[in-house]
Amino acid sequence: MNYKMISYNIGRILLVEAALLVLPAIISIIYNDGVLLSFAVTIAALTATGLLATRKKPGNRSCRTVYYTNLAHSVISRPGIIHTS
Repeated sequence: MNYKMISYNIGRILLVEAALLVLPAIISIIYNDGVLLSFAVTIAALTATGLLATRKKPGNRSCRTVYYTNLAHSVISRPGIIHTS
């Protein structure tokens, strides 16, 4: 299993999640809910973890292409995944 690729992708997901939490934090400021600190701590933790996980890109791009191609073929060729009713 390619742990570098998995950690890189999870790091990117964490960064997207941190970016999406900015809007609720802004709304918390507008309505003065008192939960801004919770949003700020969560955004900071997600950003720090995401940046640590994505600081190095995984190498060997051709290997990833083959993996995703094989994965796509296995998902598409499986019968019964898409149910039509």
